[in-house]
Amino acid sequence: MKRGKEMIDLKEITSELSVNLKRHLGQILPHHAISEIYEYALFPTGKLFRPLLVYAIGRDFKRSGWQGNIIGPQSDFSYLASAVEMHHAYTLIHDDLPAMDNDDYRRGKLTVHKKYNEWKALLVGDGLCVGPFALLSQIKSPAFPDVLKFFSWALGPKGLILGQVLDLSEEMNHSFVNLITTHRLKTARLIQTAIVGSYLLTLDEKKDDRKQKYRECRDLYKLGDAMGVSFQLLDDLTELAELKITEREQKINPWLRHSDEALQTLLHYMQIIKKITSTYNGMPTFSLVLDDYLSKIKKILNEGSVNIERHLPKKEALVPIMGLFDGIHQR
Repeated sequence: MKRGKEMIDLKEITSELSVNLKRHLGQILPHHAISEIYEYALFPTGKLFRPLLVYAIGRDFKRSGWQGNIIGPQSDFSYLASAVEMHHAYTLIHDDLPAMDNDDYRRGKLTVHKKYNEWKALLVGDGLCVGPFALLSQIKSPAFPDVLKFFSWALGPKGLILGQVLDLSEEMNHSFVNLITTHRLKTARLIQTAIVGSYLLTLDEKKDDRKQKYRECRDLYKLGDAMGVSFQLLDDLTELAELKITEREQKINPWLRHSDEALQTLLHYMQIIKKITSTYNGMPTFSLVLDDYLSKIKKILNEGSVNIERHLPKKEALVPIMGLFDGIHQR
């Protein structure tokens, strides 16, 4: 694995990813007024966390001598990054529908079905589910079949969609095990798609050792799984930063229902992230993306610590959690 030495400006990279996303969206949009809704759903973008992971893994694992531009608009990595982000947007549009989470706002603006209407939101979501495959078809790497296979498996009926089933059927509330399974499917699979997909694009079938490839791919698969579960548990914890929490939150939040299990699971998976990252020379670009994400979570937890401790069954649980952030930053 080659480690880049030049400085990386995440804001600049995020901006380039956003420009690529707009360009790639234009490649799949119809010449119809409905195109406006696709753009409304995608822009302005969020943090572009998953596309950043595609970029980071590509940069950290690119083979010595590789001269391509990872972030160029026609690069395999850029097509994958945009495909993952579009698919993520589709899940959010459908999540917000009355038949699912029934939300009125997302990222400070009206949800798609509230801004337009339900059938338009449904169909635009469908478009952003299928459209990414047109982008993936532009990938020139010999690894394309493997990327396509993983993308389809991770985000299909056995992956992300099954996670939605466990959520909406409330099966995830039956036990803590079911909850973690839901997080694995609904949250981790998209992260794994970004990480594993990008790694596959770095491979050279003629030069890479098969055993080494398998080991690295397995580790990165585990990394994505650990991130998905950990980040969802951290997100659940940030929900307690408010002075008052909703009845629904009281019913489903694992920190209220399974406080001890949630803490031990978070500590376990954050340790996995640290271990795997350290195994591969610290994965500098990935670590930069990870630290940026965790610093924002830490800020929310710090600012809401009084409320969080008030809501937690065991307020002392927040101490080891805050210590996790220092551990990650000291890799």
